[in-house]
Amino acid sequence: MFVTKLIYLRSLSNILVVLFFLFISVGCAKIGSPYGGPKDEDPPKVVKTNPPENSVNFIPQKKIFIFFDEYIQLKDIYQEMILSPPLEERVLAQIRGKGIVVEFPENAVFDTTTYTLSFGNAITDNNEGNILPNYQYVFSLKSYLDTMNVEGKILSAFDLSPDKERMLVMLYRNLNDSAPLHEKPSYVCRSDESGFFTMHNIETGVYRIFGLKDANQNMIYDLPNEQIAFSDSLLELTPERFSDDIIIRDSVLYDSLIAAETASDSVTVSMAGQEGKQAQSENYSTGVITYMNDSLTGDSTLIIEKYYSAHTELLFFTPKIYNQYLTNYLRPRKELIFFSFNEELKDTFALYPLNSTPVNDDWFILDISEGKDTLNFWLTDSTLYLLDSLNMEFCYPMFDSSGNIYQKADTFLMRVQQPTRQQSGRAGRIKADSRQEEKKEFTSLEMLNNVKNSNAFDLNRKLALISPTPLLEIMTDSIRLTKLKDTLLIPVSHTVVIDTSSLYRIIVDFQPEEEISYRLFIRDSIITDIFGLTNDTVDIRFKTRALSYYGSLSINISGVSTTMVLQLMDEKENVIMERVVDADGYQRFEYLAPTKYKLKMFYDRNKNGIWDTGDYLKKLQPEKVLYYPETIEVRSNWELDYNWQLY
Repeated sequence: MFVTKLIYLRSLSNILVVLFFLFISVGCAKIGSPYGGPKDEDPPKVVKTNPPENSVNFIPQKKIFIFFDEYIQLKDIYQEMILSPPLEERVLAQIRGKGIVVEFPENAVFDTTTYTLSFGNAITDNNEGNILPNYQYVFSLKSYLDTMNVEGKILSAFDLSPDKERMLVMLYRNLNDSAPLHEKPSYVCRSDESGFFTMHNIETGVYRIFGLKDANQNMIYDLPNEQIAFSDSLLELTPERFSDDIIIRDSVLYDSLIAAETASDSVTVSMAGQEGKQAQSENYSTGVITYMNDSLTGDSTLIIEKYYSAHTELLFFTPKIYNQYLTNYLRPRKELIFFSFNEELKDTFALYPLNSTPVNDDWFILDISEGKDTLNFWLTDSTLYLLDSLNMEFCYPMFDSSGNIYQKADTFLMRVQQPTRQQSGRAGRIKADSRQEEKKEFTSLEMLNNVKNSNAFDLNRKLALISPTPLLEIMTDSIRLTKLKDTLLIPVSHTVVIDTSSLYRIIVDFQPEEEISYRLFIRDSIITDIFGLTNDTVDIRFKTRALSYYGSLSINISGVSTTMVLQLMDEKENVIMERVVDADGYQRFEYLAPTKYKLKMFYDRNKNGIWDTGDYLKKLQPEKVLYYPETIEVRSNWELDYNWQLY
């Protein structure tokens, strides 16, 4: 008997242990997600709003409730959410259960118009992060919804690309040019990542349209470096000026329309908007459509609204900042003083030594950078550059608060100091070492060259030698260029000159042959700089590419009406070659590496050879840019021929 009971108890104990582990397993299974099955890719859906969407005769209240079919998250809500027209104070939004509660400022002053509360990409589901894009809640304080629309694209004026961080597009009832500088807009929306924008439910009227990269998020153009866009003309939003479109605002209700069309009954359509004050009838296929104030009641009825849409395109740009100032000054070696500025110098400048008197007037050689924002003063007078410290007065142009140029005079104590970071202009080519502050004595010229790949020198490239200091003299007869042919070194006809566009570059010009090995040999003391330093021995060996490696491109351009600049660019839009184009005709590019290229043209209205930005206050748009509609792929040993009709 005792034995039997013991066995029974042991059996019961085993059963309890098994049940315990089964319970844990079942519990764990309930916690995790089941394996397999389709991934949830659907965004949250609005199931109800209170007050209803598209309400008219809306009585301003403190809160609006928006309910969804699942739990949601709000991401960057105060960067994404926009109320149009905007209020003076910020609208608040927070999650409550499966919904959002929107709270207006306590002392908010509403206009008697239609409002659109746009959430951008702020609303996502709680688990997968699926975005509900561009959800809008609309209400009107009037007896009808305003029905004007503006849509279009806002792109960069320089390269026609959208701003991935998106731009504000704004309408102003105040037509004064100064309105964007001093007041918030009458209506506002934000573009998407492709640059597309749309603004709904605008009141009939005439507006000024403006684009803004709002750096300080106050909806006012009050920072000089904010990117902007503007239209040369006013925007007249009236039913008489624009074509009307029937817009169905809910895809679920659209299915109801399709079902209704098959019923073959008569059609009654009530138009929202100003003509909604009285019943109007139109035929729309064969469906029955009745206007309802609440599109979210779950009925199969449908809202049809007659909207008037205007399309416009804007080009944004960064205005040129006329606030010139000195960004850096340095004496990186005893003979060199450099000054850098934030932008191109607009006026004259002068440099005076205060603690020493130069022996003669030409005591320096000046090198100005291509962008005219860096000045390099090479001191040629030893009574100056041998001093450990130079006390220099520098006079340079500045802008006052009214934008007028005046001459500013500063005194600088200049000691030899190695730069601690890469500098702009000529001094930027000096290798910087933050750990090395001692003076460096230069005893010879360290000549660099442009042979990047010694086994693949391009046939259309000129051989160049680069000096770290301005050059004075070259003994050209002592520079030897030879080619290797059948194991023999054969002299190659060539010319050697100092590049007229640079104080530092020597050009060795010759007619290269394909797939030939060359050697440039320069013995020491052949090249002399302005300080009397000479070169060490230079021995460069390189081989040219095969002619069959290259492709060529001819482009027949028509529609040229003024001076333009044509640029051949790589896929990253680095300029490979450029040409000035004054008339229709062919432009040919040869010796092109086999890769993909882009073609770009811009209108050079001031004929300065560079793209110029715009100026809002001067009503000056940036120079117009055009792109060839296709990326061009050049292949080895191919000749391509394209036509480009500009208009």
